[in-house]
Amino acid sequence: MSPILIHLGLRQLSRQPWQAGLTVLGIALGVAVVVAVGLANDSARRAITLSVEQLDGRASHRIEPRGAGEGITDATAARLLQRLGPYPATAVIEQPLRLEGEGFTLLGIDLLQADALRGAALATTPRPDPARLVTLLTEPGALLLGATDARRLGVAPGDRLRLRHGGQLYQAHLAGVLDQGLEGIALADLATAQTLAARPGRVDRIDLVLPPEAGAEIAATLPPELQLRATAGRGAALHEMTRAFRINLLAMSLIALLVGGFIVYSTQTFAVVRRRPQLGMLRALGATRARVAALILVETLGLALIGAVLGIGLGLLAGQGLVQLVARTIDDLYFRLEVTRLALDPETLLLGVAMALLVALGAALAPALEAAAVTPREAMRAQGLERRAHGWAGPLAGLGGVIALGGWLATLVPGTSLAQGFALLLLVVLGSVLCVPALLRVTATALAEVGTRLAAPLALVLAARAVAGSVARTGIAAAALTLAVATSVGIGVMIESFRHSVIDWLDHTLEGELYVTTDTRDAVLPAGLDDALGATGDLASVIRARRMAVTTGTGEATLLVRDRPAPDATGPMLLAQLDGDPWAAGRILVSEPYAHHHRLAPGDHIELATPVGWRRFNLGAIFRDYGSDRGLLMLDYREAHAYWDEIGFGSLALSLTPDGDPQRVRERVRTLAEAHDRTLLLTASGEIRTLTLEIFDRTFAITEVLRLLALAVAFVGVLSALLALQLERRRTHALLRATGMSRRSLTLTLLTQGSILGLTAGLLAIPLGLVMGELLIRIINVRAFGWSMALQIPASALLSGPLLAWGAALFAALPPALRAGREPPARGLRGD
Repeated sequence: MSPILIHLGLRQLSRQPWQAGLTVLGIALGVAVVVAVGLANDSARRAITLSVEQLDGRASHRIEPRGAGEGITDATAARLLQRLGPYPATAVIEQPLRLEGEGFTLLGIDLLQADALRGAALATTPRPDPARLVTLLTEPGALLLGATDARRLGVAPGDRLRLRHGGQLYQAHLAGVLDQGLEGIALADLATAQTLAARPGRVDRIDLVLPPEAGAEIAATLPPELQLRATAGRGAALHEMTRAFRINLLAMSLIALLVGGFIVYSTQTFAVVRRRPQLGMLRALGATRARVAALILVETLGLALIGAVLGIGLGLLAGQGLVQLVARTIDDLYFRLEVTRLALDPETLLLGVAMALLVALGAALAPALEAAAVTPREAMRAQGLERRAHGWAGPLAGLGGVIALGGWLATLVPGTSLAQGFALLLLVVLGSVLCVPALLRVTATALAEVGTRLAAPLALVLAARAVAGSVARTGIAAAALTLAVATSVGIGVMIESFRHSVIDWLDHTLEGELYVTTDTRDAVLPAGLDDALGATGDLASVIRARRMAVTTGTGEATLLVRDRPAPDATGPMLLAQLDGDPWAAGRILVSEPYAHHHRLAPGDHIELATPVGWRRFNLGAIFRDYGSDRGLLMLDYREAHAYWDEIGFGSLALSLTPDGDPQRVRERVRTLAEAHDRTLLLTASGEIRTLTLEIFDRTFAITEVLRLLALAVAFVGVLSALLALQLERRRTHALLRATGMSRRSLTLTLLTQGSILGLTAGLLAIPLGLVMGELLIRIINVRAFGWSMALQIPASALLSGPLLAWGAALFAALPPALRAGREPPARGLRGD
């Protein structure tokens, strides 16, 4: 490009800094959302990887019970370790606990073998000094913590620690602090860990390092109740658990960047209109069409690059808060995850910049081609683009209608691909958005005609005609606002439908008025507690349950072993079942997500690894469950006893008799807890319901943040369009003022323009938002998580959409309206 054209471009930008600023701001906000979400996802992903590395170290394999066994006896572990011979190996205890009231993972290993294995938590830390090692080996309750955790708890070596596991309180003390790694982990010697985890004479698994060729040989020598598994699958499974959640966040963030593209189009279109005389003169002086188009594109890319750099800075700031929301959601829905820092991934930053440049280039392509396509004579007329816009608005709406209809019809074809689901949703949304300019023009034209016939205020008629006559700018701004508000409405519909379904699910699932558990997840309650409580006259029934990790023919799964529901009880919500009793012998129930992910139907078979070997079960029913998107298996407690001798139970659901006294039940539980020297939690079903809904609301806190950011980007787009419209009609406004229109009337006219644009966008956003909500429920949620739900349309979503759009547009119209009202008519008549 010639230096003259570059100089002209820089001069134009310096004369209209607000225009360049809006372009930069629109791109910056879009990039900030994408970068913040990307960095939060990367941080969570790295935290998962670090957590697995700390727990597994260099171990390539692990020997563990087949199915949900009670661990490996010390005698068996000793024989296996002796047989493993030259391969580095150590027995391991890994149990959740609460340390000083916070959740930790207790990791017990043979510290004398840790250096050979570089195992578990010591993979990135220096070996403990001899004195510390002696303390860990000889003193009961001795623990090591990472420096970060020690600072957070406010403890130093030698301090006493309160430790709870399985409802029991233990006394421990801090033997030392490791400078690196070990976040969220309390490290102990194996014997100490067995005491603290109430695992006397047993270990959870054996970690070992094996060459690839030795795996089959070692597996063949194991007892039938044990299995050899590669540790690599653990991290992959954890990443897979959160994959759909992270994809949904990324898709939401892209909406903000897409709205930013509309802003680029709006501002650059106005730049072309404003500079048409200059561009026409350049064409008359010999500038080629290619150079004129290149001028617009280079200017846009320069502004986009500045916006991308600014967006990265904003994204880093926003990512600090967003990463905690992501970590908290994963902690609520999947597993405990502590993200202490934001991972700065250069690839994510570069991707944000690249996407910003591509979106800006695509958005500026149409204005650049428009600037290059006209003849020099036509370029001297400022309204050429608007006449062209009136010509392409109709065909564009027709094309958009075809795209939207085609995308929606394609969603009726069965499929499982989440990426395909998002692509079809994008087609429906983009196709609908392409119709907005034409619909806005029709609406504004009709409003102007009706206003003229009914002798409506002049401000309304002039505003309607201005909006209809400037569809190249107002139409695009309305499209951006429609997209942002429709996204808000659609997500609102999805969240309300989800919440309503969760409440209905809780009403069926919570079978007891009171629940007895421990303060540690998956811990076993004292034996005989069920019979002791069942003898209480205040209880009508006691339902035992326990969750266990098991191995199926297709991988790992969670098995809920429980008593079958009473005939008059609600029990699980069955969506499909075989004829007869789904709880009959040889039958197993699966949750809806599990059936979806594994493509199962009633009558299919599931193979389950048990301590007595593989057993085949007939799928008796599919039940609704929102507790996990991985899925859940359910088996009758009595049948499970045929395969697991010491199955125990982790929770008791207590149903009161009509005249039962909850207070007497609480006293009885407290007495039994003291007799067993345990801390037992007695929770009312109402408290569980409240906590579940609190977790639900926290889960969608990220979505609310992204919705607000998308609206912020759309607001910038509306402001850009209205400022452009005010400047373009500067001479017209000056003539109106010179012929008697007051400042107040002119200001009111411009505010009415913003109102027409906002209300039209808000009304158009309602049907689009409902379609988005329906697709999110029927396609995205099912393919991502396997959850189905009934569509619920809250009145608040229908009312908030138009009000939100109107408020945003009216607020955006205020600066240009005040600016036009203050400008003297003489200045406007002189032009620029």
